[in-house]
Amino acid sequence: MFLLPHRRVSGIHLQPITKLCMLRTSSQERTLKTILLLLLMQAMTGNRPFTRSVFQGETIILQLTEQQCSGTIAVFSRAYVCRPDNSIVVGVDFLAQPNTYTVTDDDAPIGTLLVMARSYRTRHLSSRACKLSPEKCISLKERRAQERRRILTALASGPVIYTDQFPAGIEFQHPLEPIKLTGLFGDRRFFGKSPSWHRGVDVSAAIGTPIVTASYGAVVLSEEFLLEGATVIIYHGSDISTVYLHLSKSHVQRGQTVNSGDIIGLSGSSGSSGQPHLHFGVYINGAIVDPIAFIEQFNRFLYTEDP
Repeated sequence: MFLLPHRRVSGIHLQPITKLCMLRTSSQERTLKTILLLLLMQAMTGNRPFTRSVFQGETIILQLTEQQCSGTIAVFSRAYVCRPDNSIVVGVDFLAQPNTYTVTDDDAPIGTLLVMARSYRTRHLSSRACKLSPEKCISLKERRAQERRRILTALASGPVIYTDQFPAGIEFQHPLEPIKLTGLFGDRRFFGKSPSWHRGVDVSAAIGTPIVTASYGAVVLSEEFLLEGATVIIYHGSDISTVYLHLSKSHVQRGQTVNSGDIIGLSGSSGSSGQPHLHFGVYINGAIVDPIAFIEQFNRFLYTEDP
């Protein structure tokens, strides 16, 4: 890759960049503009911009400098808070549009993420159409909408309630062992003609199997819902939340602090569930990511000296 000489940002070097950065007619020209801005930033600051490739639904941990972390880091139109080690944990939503995205520090580009498409299965399941009276069907639909809002509110509440950094260097673990998947992440499911995306993984578990928290954190929700059944959501700091659905019993309450490996409930088949299992999900700053891949990618970063 051509790099501008350090400290030479005026005259013949700066002028062509300034002109090219004004191009706004096509996606290719916008990508070129981003690249040239990154090169200009490198020439002005000495910090080399990064480019990373990542698939939909994956997690990427970016190691930044202390200077960069003093500003506001943003990507995918979301702001991120640096961890104590000057890293940020970025979740690429499983339905993110494949494209090139700019990572910015106080609106100045510092790197790019190339998001690539991922293949998901398509499954056709029995219809969930309501077979009750119209009045009861409407009531159930309204209840479902209210419950969904409560779940989304809980997922967004962690960073607001717990503003302090959680302990760094704590790894994540599977909520039960062994992991035997009966439902894959990202499955596109058709219940009759209605499509739905699977936002986590289903893990086979006999009723009453102890379920442990994936890591240290705080419980932001512990409730029973129509579709999700007995549900627990735990916030782990760094905009990371884990979700546990279809439990037969919850052992935790909202506001409670849990340590890695603490039993938070028992597996079951509550809510809309055809067989006993645990639905396990991970959300990062609103992005839905592959929970099994997240654990592997996060822990690998912890034990890699040069991520």
